Amino acid sequence: MEQNLMLYLQNLIEEAHILVLFFTLTFTLAAAPINKETVVITMAIMSGNGVINPILAFLVLVFANYISYFVFFFIGRFSEMLKKIVLNEKSVRIGKQIDKSNHFIEKYGPISIIISYFIPGVRQVLPVIMGMTPFKLSRFMWISFWGSLIWMGSIYTIAFSLTELWIQ
Repeated sequence: MEQNLMLYLQNLIEEAHILVLFFTLTFTLAAAPINKETVVITMAIMSGNGVINPILAFLVLVFANYISYFVFFFIGRFSEMLKKIVLNEKSVRIGKQIDKSNHFIEKYGPISIIISYFIPGVRQVLPVIMGMTPFKLSRFMWISFWGSLIWMGSIYTIAFSLTELWIQ
């Protein structure tokens, strides 16, 4: 699957406009059933091979990830049906993730947004949970931007620096 993703992204980068890449990555990071690390590592390897400008690839990844967090926050904020389902009739699995996220938010406060980028499972539900609370949108967006920058920066930098090892 990862090779197919890499070929797809390479064709997309070579033949399409950067805006198409941005929207594809935004959708992939928000809704696709693959982990975000795979997308980031794939883009870093492609940048290391000269398929795309490394700075441009990094910026596209950061903003695509940032927008995906923004979308999840809005889903939590404005989806009354989701609030009713999640808060009233939570399944065991969703309930565990919500409890884990709520505990995380209570323990670490707003910095939990940045930390959540590094924890799979929490990363997917925390923006929705934050959207369901009275947490200010402007504060969420500011903190999530820095979280996206730090998380993407760390994974992208490591993957980019190891490109030659992975290609061989």
